[in-house]
Amino acid sequence: MKRLDGDMTIGSGANQSDVQEVSLKRGTGYLAIAKYGTSKLDFLNVNLHVAILGKLAKDG
Repeated sequence: MKRLDGDMTIGSGANQSDVQEVSLKRGTGYLAIAKYGTSKLDFLNVNLHVAILGKLAKDG
């Protein structure tokens, strides 16, 4: 997690990945699925940038 201040810009760092927009309970997230099987889910929670890494399934 990273707290965002002011006019900060963030990027997912999802080079060579399939990036999909996913609906979350509290907004929208971005799921990047790499060719080698690992995934990264990025989303904002108020002013916190949350990134979850691992083998994540799109449906749960």
